[in-house]
Amino acid sequence: MVADILPGVGSSNPKHLTNIGGTLFFASNNGVHGTELWKSDGTAAGTVMVQDSVAGSKGANPAYLTEMNGSVFYTSFFNATQGLWKSDGTDSGTIPLSVFPQNLPYFDLPDRLTNVNGTLFFSAATAATSRELWKSNGTAAGTQLVKDIRPGDSSSFPDFLTNYNGTLIFKALTTITPQGLWKSNGTSPGTVSVRDINPNANSITSPFVVHDGLVYFGANDGTTGAELWSSDGTFAGTVLEYEFITQPRDAGGGPGKFLSVDGTLYFEAHTPAFHRELWALNTLESPEVIEPATFTETARPTIVWTAVPGAVSYEIVVTDLTSGFSQFIRETVSGTSFTPAVDFGLGRFRVSIRATDAGGQKSGWSAPYEFRNYLRVELQPIVRFQATSRPTITWNALQGAARYDLWIDNITTGQSQVIRNTNVMATSFTPSSDLPMGVYRAWVRGITNDGVTGYFSSAIEFVVVPAPTVNGPLNSTFSRQPTFSWNAVSGAVSYEVVLRNANTGQTVHNVTNILVTQWTPPADLPVGPYRWWVSAVSSDGYRSAAPQVIDFFVGGRTDVLSPTGAANDRTPTFTWRPVDGAASFRVQVDRIDVATVGVINVTSLIATTQYTPTTPLPTGNYRVWVRAIGTFGELAPWSLPVDFQ
Repeated sequence: MVADILPGVGSSNPKHLTNIGGTLFFASNNGVHGTELWKSDGTAAGTVMVQDSVAGSKGANPAYLTEMNGSVFYTSFFNATQGLWKSDGTDSGTIPLSVFPQNLPYFDLPDRLTNVNGTLFFSAATAATSRELWKSNGTAAGTQLVKDIRPGDSSSFPDFLTNYNGTLIFKALTTITPQGLWKSNGTSPGTVSVRDINPNANSITSPFVVHDGLVYFGANDGTTGAELWSSDGTFAGTVLEYEFITQPRDAGGGPGKFLSVDGTLYFEAHTPAFHRELWALNTLESPEVIEPATFTETARPTIVWTAVPGAVSYEIVVTDLTSGFSQFIRETVSGTSFTPAVDFGLGRFRVSIRATDAGGQKSGWSAPYEFRNYLRVELQPIVRFQATSRPTITWNALQGAARYDLWIDNITTGQSQVIRNTNVMATSFTPSSDLPMGVYRAWVRGITNDGVTGYFSSAIEFVVVPAPTVNGPLNSTFSRQPTFSWNAVSGAVSYEVVLRNANTGQTVHNVTNILVTQWTPPADLPVGPYRWWVSAVSSDGYRSAAPQVIDFFVGGRTDVLSPTGAANDRTPTFTWRPVDGAASFRVQVDRIDVATVGVINVTSLIATTQYTPTTPLPTGNYRVWVRAIGTFGELAPWSLPVDFQ
């Protein structure tokens, strides 16, 4: 609501809303001054009464508000008379131009106000002339009778006043003929009859409308009944345009309610077959859209239509029915084809085209042509061998898609739709549960918010070959026959263990076709460093990608982890890798810049893999070793030395 002009439950009844140069003028009643002229800029503060023209609660009752030269003209009461008024939107600029007496026999209120290129024509009555054609230039002196068409106290009843290219067209009654077609240039000699279509009866049956350089209207010539007529303002150019009912000839289709819209004249008319329905008239034939195909697959489909004789250009409007964008494309071209410069995207589209000739006349719009664009999603490349049971599939966003439909088949087992998710809202997908080892094929398609599904993408193929998660050994061990174990991998039919000497790189064991999730060497392993890994094997012979590689030492040798390099802490914490089967550890630190053996020599560090000295070390260079002692007192080799400052 812009403003509560009559506060509370009462109504101000705004009416005659008229745009005057971007300001709304209207008649309204605030409950105090009666119905007066108001204006509004669209805000409550800017909605104000222009003038209290008639003091008190009676009101001036403004009507027939009409714009001319930036001012609003209207009719109103003035000192117990009917008056023509003018207002520029201010109190001082709201003035009467002329007054007409009340209580005359023929509709004493001035009406039919019509602006014709800066001259205001209207119908008004006086005691001397009765109701005749008047005009005003916006001044009191310039408000005057145009012509007493029906002299004396009889009225010509000017009606249907219409601006036709700077000339006033209207209907009027004379002493000789009933109401016929008239025109006026604003002078008495220039106000003349164009044609009495029916000399024996009122002939004009509808208001006039200007369309494509002519005036159209309903008229009855006494023979055909009320049918469609047109006029160019001359006798010869006033002709019957179309008969809706030919038998009986005097029935007539009664055309009316005309509206000219973008080159097409719309109106209602009656026929025996259809009764009263909507009709349209244009003189240029409409083009016919013939391409693209109703089902297409291209981001920028070429639109093609039939040529229209006499057309020099064509206007194309494309509506995106999926998104509701009513003018997704609006272009004017000279040929009979058009390739857009923007992508259409996935969805439903409607094309309408109309022609324009050299004179600017436009045809009616073509029959709406709808097509669907079934674009494909473009999947991004994926690493063929996936070292995970939950590979992520990604694709490029598809214009017009509100969601995506993902389809994955297991090629190894022949199972279709191991995953089928029709409501993926992102442009990537990661399974929520593990996929068994095997070969997979995936497709994705887009779906619009109104359910249009695109074509599926080209397939991508990948192999799920995750490595088992290793349980042990993860650390050096005193065991000479450690048990190698791991977690099962879904889809694996067997496992393969590789054990190598870390110093020489020589393979010590390469055991295949292991059907369980552990393996123990058949004999003691020599003391030394080793590297091992386990791979899962699928039914179609694929092995795990990027298995977990573990380094360890048989015989219990550990590795010092810290400190290394320069340390600011004079009581550094020494840490080392744990050793399976170790009961305790020994730490020895020597100073090497000033040769001193056993600066730290701590034994029996039980159930820990770290040690912090209590006495600060002097600044200098040092070397540290750690040794593990087994549960049966066996001594592991010392760790490799680590130097620090």
